[in-house]
Amino acid sequence: MKDKKFLIQHGKNLNRYDQFQNALDAGFGIEFDLNVGLVVSHNLPFGDRADYMSYNELLYMVEAHMNATGNAVPIAIDIKSRWVTGLAVKYLVGRPLIEAAQIIAFDPVSIGLIQEAAKKSNIDIKTGWLYEKKEGVPAPVDPIALAISLGVDCILPHHSLVSRKLVEDANDEGIDVKTWTIDIKDIDEARRVLDCGVSAITTNQPGMMYRLLTAMPKSR
Repeated sequence: MKDKKFLIQHGKNLNRYDQFQNALDAGFGIEFDLNVGLVVSHNLPFGDRADYMSYNELLYMVEAHMNATGNAVPIAIDIKSRWVTGLAVKYLVGRPLIEAAQIIAFDPVSIGLIQEAAKKSNIDIKTGWLYEKKEGVPAPVDPIALAISLGVDCILPHHSLVSRKLVEDANDEGIDVKTWTIDIKDIDEARRVLDCGVSAITTNQPGMMYRLLTAMPKSR
């Protein structure tokens, strides 16, 4: 079994300070949503802004953890608005945590804006493309070809779209594959996608997932 970094704490709904701090302390990666106003929130922020963590606050939290432990856990920054792409990159410039960071998005335009901002800032930043299949939104016919055209380092399909062939074909092109969001009620699905070769799983329950995955015998 891999070390704990293959499990990523999902920043569900109102992304909470304690949620992320606990994940970092336990050795898991974190994924959080960046929205309008550079607040860390899945949905558009409303009401008192003090109810939300700021992007910079969360980056300082990660930096403090890295400085205290020497442990660079992966962080995934999920862009929820095109308006924040430039600043999402700007706030990473000159910070050591940039090597552990990846900026991801469902929106191909946002990915292009991230890459443009990184080029202007003369930095390398890993990018990833999220995709899924849902009512009215079919899964891409050739996600790897699209990922190549987008120039991303990673694809993040919904777990229902993961197959061994997808992972192998992506890896052959130098593209990493991660997936989302699987919790303990779907532990068999977590085992399946790991057997397919994904490098990381986003989950709301990384601690319990890790204990169950390390306790379960590998499927045959």
